[in-house]
Amino acid sequence: MDRSGNPPRGSAIRELLAITANRSVIGFGGGLTAPELFPAAELTECLERVLKDRPASALQYGPTDGLAALREAVAERLCARGIEVAPGGLIITTGSQQGLDLLAEAFLAKGSPVAIEAPTYVGALQALSAHEPSFHAFPVDGEGLRVDVLEEWVDVHGRPDLIYTVPTFGNPSGVTMSYARREHLIELARKLAVPVLEDDPYSELAYDGTPPVAMRAMPGGEDVIHVGTFSKVLAPGIRIGYVVAPRAVLARLILMKQGRDLHTDALAQNMVAEYCARFGLDRHVERLRASYRERRDAMLAALARTMHVPVAQSAAWSYRRRAAE
Repeated sequence: MDRSGNPPRGSAIRELLAITANRSVIGFGGGLTAPELFPAAELTECLERVLKDRPASALQYGPTDGLAALREAVAERLCARGIEVAPGGLIITTGSQQGLDLLAEAFLAKGSPVAIEAPTYVGALQALSAHEPSFHAFPVDGEGLRVDVLEEWVDVHGRPDLIYTVPTFGNPSGVTMSYARREHLIELARKLAVPVLEDDPYSELAYDGTPPVAMRAMPGGEDVIHVGTFSKVLAPGIRIGYVVAPRAVLARLILMKQGRDLHTDALAQNMVAEYCARFGLDRHVERLRASYRERRDAMLAALARTMHVPVAQSAAWSYRRRAAE
């Protein structure tokens, strides 16, 4: 039962996964990593090395905020993308989904107004819904969230308690928010003192050109809460995510996580840290980008051929066109 006494609703993501488990179905409804691209051999090597060299770290209880070596690896990758953060400025979570759940508990209560994009990520709606907020959806166009519409709503109804966005390669719209819109959203959030939750699972999988700058890395974006994951760039079954946030927010998240699961899977954390140190993620990410680019092009060509959908109208190509310009 939820706090209203209603039975819990089923997971839309679980239903999507059940459909895609059918090998006769090519599913486009979920952001699943291609299993044939998992670096299974390298991960096996890392797992064996961890169990041989540091079994106590891998099999014992660990720190709630995450393994130090993994936090250092995440911080290094984020800094390379312009997100200046020290290892102590982030926590490791059990997938980004846990990060969303912890943040919902930190900021929301029953009836809390939450600004979201329309459409938005169904998994975030599920995590936030557990705390019974009031969702207010705002339209998305070719440049992302219509921040001007959100601003007009605020003038009438007041500030929301949280703004949730997937600004880069949005799920499910595929749209990437323009730099000008990101600036406008940061400015509005700072003026209202409203936390912005930037959900960023896909940035490293830019098929063409350089990924757009994260909101957290932009001027004035130091208070943006940045949520990331290894699910799309390594393997979702490992369940490793992370949250970058202001110190006061992190302190609260750590306390809540202690009551949830004490810490994220120590064996998985050690294995991912070993993978980053031994192999690095860059080569694997480039392999993913090349393969997914080829599949994207094949899909768009099939749509153009069989359903007469012009490639130029595809949301999947909107970022590519802007990058070329």
